[in-house]
Amino acid sequence: MALEALELLAPLPSGRVGPIVSPVFSLLEEAAMVVENPWPLLAGMLMSRDQNLARRGRDVVLHRVTSRTLSVGLKEARLFAQCVESDGSPFADPTQLRKIGRILTHLHLQSPGPQNSLSYLYLFREDLKLRQLAARLLDLEGQPVHAELCERLLGLEEFSFLLPYLSFTRAGYRWRNSWRHWNGHFSTGLPVM
Repeated sequence: MALEALELLAPLPSGRVGPIVSPVFSLLEEAAMVVENPWPLLAGMLMSRDQNLARRGRDVVLHRVTSRTLSVGLKEARLFAQCVESDGSPFADPTQLRKIGRILTHLHLQSPGPQNSLSYLYLFREDLKLRQLAARLLDLEGQPVHAELCERLLGLEEFSFLLPYLSFTRAGYRWRNSWRHWNGHFSTGLPVM
């Protein structure tokens, strides 16, 4: 019963600001550290209108994920994609994105294989928002797209043709508005389609 009452309070931080939110958030935060499935609480915490509170919610997730007391699936990855892309997101700067990347490295993959979770999300054709989040996270290191990933994304023939271009431009994972690319789109990165 107490958990159900807390779940009713969970949306409050995403809809209100001011002195009433902080004690409610602290209550949600304490509960999220100990309940078996805190995601109904964490969703409201992560969407908090107060940036510092939203980051505290993210820190709860990071702590529980790294201590292996919380699992992250595609549904939760979509929640992070929504949080990152929201206007005035508290998670949009590189430092905050790196923390989200650390959380998503613990993603439970649905397909077997040696690929890491961010590469999996980048290739996940069913959800553009997840692919865009993965591209942002993969671009944080400033490295070009790995050759194996390019080949898998483009196909062997197209990859072989584009390899000199990709090497010269050091193409990243995201579209960037800098110069003309395929079909009139602007890019110096691989398309996230």
